[in-house]
Amino acid sequence: SDLSELGGALQDGSSLVVADNDLLTTLPTLPAVELARLRIDYNDLLTDLTPLTPLTGVSGDVSVRGNDALVSTAGLQNIRSIGGDLHLDGDSLATLRFDALEAVHGELWIGSTLSSTQLTDLTGFGALESTGYLRIVGNDLLTSMDGLEQLTTVDDDLRITHNAALADVEALHGLTLVNGSLSIQDNPILSLAAIDALLAAMGASVTGQQFIYDNGN
Repeated sequence: SDLSELGGALQDGSSLVVADNDLLTTLPTLPAVELARLRIDYNDLLTDLTPLTPLTGVSGDVSVRGNDALVSTAGLQNIRSIGGDLHLDGDSLATLRFDALEAVHGELWIGSTLSSTQLTDLTGFGALESTGYLRIVGNDLLTSMDGLEQLTTVDDDLRITHNAALADVEALHGLTLVNGSLSIQDNPILSLAAIDALLAAMGASVTGQQFIYDNGN
C-alpha cells in the first residue's frame, strides 16, 4: 500500500511509473530530480501527490489519469518544463497545480471522452506560455478557460470539444500562433459571439483549417 523505499533510488533521468494499484495510498517522497518520465495512472485509493513536490522537470511524458480519489495535482507545482506530452483526467480531479510550468513540448490533453473531470476552470497553469497539440475534451463542469491567459503558442492543432458547460474562452485571446487546425465542436453553451470574439482576437494566427460546429447560439 506504499512505495516509501523507492524514492531514494530515483535520480536525474529515472522514470517513475505507478499504475494500476488498487490499494496504493502513498507515493514515495522524491529527491530534487528531473525525471525522464512520470506516470501516475489508475490508482484507485491515491489521494495525494505532494511527495512529488521536489520534482522540477520531466524530459518526456507526464500522465496523471484515472485516479478515482485524486482531487488535486498539488505536488507538481514546481515542474518548469515537460519535454513530452501531459495527459490529465480523472473523475474526481477538481484542481490543477502546475504553477511553474512554462512549456509542454508535446501534447497537452485535459479531460477524456470516456469520463469527466470536476474542473470548472484551468487555474493552475498561470505560467504556461506554449504547448504542442492542445486538447480540452469532455470536461462536463468546465465553464471557462481561465488560467490560460499567458498561453501564446499552440505548436500544433487546438481542439476544444464536448465540454458541456463551457461558456467563456476569453483566456485564449492572447494566442498568437496555432500552428495547425482549430476545432471548436459540441460545446452546447459556448455562444457564437464568444467564438467570434476568440477568432477576432486570434486574427491570422491559425495556420490550418477551422472546424466550428454544434456549439451554442
